[in-house]
Amino acid sequence: MEKTQFDISIYVFREADYYVAYCPALDLSTSGTDYIDAVKNFYECLQLYVDSCTAMGTLADDLRAHGWQLKGDTIVPPAFRTLLDKPQMADLVDGGSSFERIVTPMQMPAIA
Repeated sequence: MEKTQFDISIYVFREADYYVAYCPALDLSTSGTDYIDAVKNFYECLQLYVDSCTAMGTLADDLRAHGWQLKGDTIVPPAFRTLLDKPQMADLVDGGSSFERIVTPMQMPAIA
């Protein structure tokens, strides 16, 4: 199976007694008792998302619904400026909370 590779951004921040890992480009988030746990949980969540959408044949439609551009074998996440329109992202950036942005390479099955 062919794969397409691209970079995706994940934002990790503390909320009360937990750490949250949030990906606005997919509206996915997880939490953990510490930073490492939140990030590890996010990668598991992301893999489940890709696997289940692929199995159901809905990956392309779901990505488009989240503002992704699919052109041939190229997958482009939504621009950061577009993501700022999401209330959760605006709250994170404008709320004064400290967060760390992780940019990580990702592979997804090629979408026809």
